[in-house]
Amino acid sequence: MATVTAFLKHSNIGKAKQAEPYTAAAHARYITRKNAASIIYSERMPRQYHAVQRFLNAHEDTVRKNGRVIEKFIISVPHDISEADAVNVLRRFGNRIGKGEAPFLFALHGFDGRNHHAHFIFIDKGEDGKRVFGLSERGSTAKLKLAWEEVANGAFEDLGYEVRVKVHEGYQEEQVADNDNRAEDAPLNPDSEMELAADSADSLAEIQQLEDDDVDDEIGKVDLANIGVDPVANIKFMHSQVAEREMLQTARARVEQARNAYVALRNQRERVAQDAGDFYQDSLPTLMASHEANRQLAEHQTPTGELKGFGLSVFGLSVFKTKTRKQAEQVKARARNLELAANQVEYTRKAYDQRLLHLDSQASQAEQDAHAHQAVLTRIYGADEEIDAAESYLKTTIEDVGLIVSLEDAMSAYLEGAITPDEYRTFLLEAGYKAELQLLDEHLSEGEGQSL
Repeated sequence: MATVTAFLKHSNIGKAKQAEPYTAAAHARYITRKNAASIIYSERMPRQYHAVQRFLNAHEDTVRKNGRVIEKFIISVPHDISEADAVNVLRRFGNRIGKGEAPFLFALHGFDGRNHHAHFIFIDKGEDGKRVFGLSERGSTAKLKLAWEEVANGAFEDLGYEVRVKVHEGYQEEQVADNDNRAEDAPLNPDSEMELAADSADSLAEIQQLEDDDVDDEIGKVDLANIGVDPVANIKFMHSQVAEREMLQTARARVEQARNAYVALRNQRERVAQDAGDFYQDSLPTLMASHEANRQLAEHQTPTGELKGFGLSVFGLSVFKTKTRKQAEQVKARARNLELAANQVEYTRKAYDQRLLHLDSQASQAEQDAHAHQAVLTRIYGADEEIDAAESYLKTTIEDVGLIVSLEDAMSAYLEGAITPDEYRTFLLEAGYKAELQLLDEHLSEGEGQSL
């Protein structure tokens, strides 16, 4: 009979403490996405992507302002257990802790490899509206872990598996800080053969247009589960989460940049349009004068366009002009000067028109860019509040790894070649080891590789 070390990580989403409203629905969105979840099961709550979000949002609206919206568990499942039997065991667990009354949902992850685990959402509320398991009470997390151990081992025996789980030891120590979010979020030891690593995140450029019904099939979202005690897996997980955070922040920066460009271009267009309007008004007399001069000139011309009157020239020099010719020439000269001024006015007007068209085009492109970048973020993460929640989750998981991996373990992993220089550098940077980071950069710049 084989006994493996299991882990159950318990945290919660509180209505008052969440960074943005409806974080529970955002969490459900992450754990049920198709590229990560192989099976989704629920009782007394829907499991379809949109329906479960609506359910959790409606539930949150009924929770008192300082109450808990949901309890979250991440539970390791021995890799010997099939998906179908894992569903059976987790269903038993949900009904045991909920006494057949509390709503729950879980999503299986990692069953395409050896990282078998489940994300579990539990609403600690019975049919009478009262707490069922009491997960907000002191010592409840330790009791929860014991319940999982009891249910899982009983189910494994019933199903004929030669494997049992032993949940992470140290219940007495955990009870001291039980229900403290940071203590409950601290990673526990997974199955010794499991390597907990981050879900892959594709680049924004590779994301294709998705149908509304398949929005949960998006890729690149953060998975909060994969923190264990293996320093190598944890550092690699941190590195992937930092990359995801940078991708998200870059996309948000591009949205903001495009929006700012749009506003700036529209403001600039308004100023140019105002200048153009002023010029149009100021230059109108010039155009009218030119028009009137040409009209007067026509009166001093014959039907063939020749000037009226008579003039005599000798060797190119005028020696005689009639009064009519002199008047015609004066009118012609004035019309010519006004025509040149009018042509300059028309040129300037066309330049204003071209400038306005160019600004309109640039503003339209900036607006399209903002919509396009926002659409990518929306397809990946959802609405703005969900994007904020995703960034907050990434920040938390990165910080958690920085707290649980020691500098000594990270340095050993680097020197042994288990992690790359870039992964080691990411750890030092995010965990705040400034001196060690400077030392690493100096050695890398000198081409000394991993020789510290």
